Amino acid sequence: MAFTNDYFLRQIEQLTNLVGQLFLHKQPNPIQIEDEQGHVTEEGFLWLRLKRLLAEGQINGAEDLLWDAVDGDGDARLLPVAVWFYNALSKMGEDALTASGFTSDEVAQGWADICARYELDEWGASL
Repeated sequence: MAFTNDYFLRQIEQLTNLVGQLFLHKQPNPIQIEDEQGHVTEEGFLWLRLKRLLAEGQINGAEDLLWDAVDGDGDARLLPVAVWFYNALSKMGEDALTASGFTSDEVAQGWADICARYELDEWGASL
C-alpha cells in the first residue's frame, strides 16, 4: 500500500507541476494576490487562508475551505489555488498528513475531484 501511495503522490506532484508550467506560465507564485488597485483578490485571500491553515496543521479545514470556494464559485481563477494546495499536500510526508488526520489517499482523491471539477484529465489537460 505504501508503494501505491508514493506512486500516486509522485503523480500528483508531477501533474501539478505540469499544470503550473502549462497554464500558469511557470510563475514562481501563480496566484495573483493583489489586483491593479492593490486590493487583495479572491484567489489571493483564499490562498493566504489555506497557507495559514496548512501551517497550523488543519488540513481538513483547509480542504473544506477550498471546496466551499470551488463549489460556490467555480471560477477558473481558483484553479491555481487548488493546484497549489494539492501540490503542497503531495509534498508532505505521510507522518505529517496522518498527524493532521489526513491520508495520501485523500490527497489523490482530492486531486482527482479537482480534475473532474475543472474538466481536466488526470494529467491536468483540458478535456
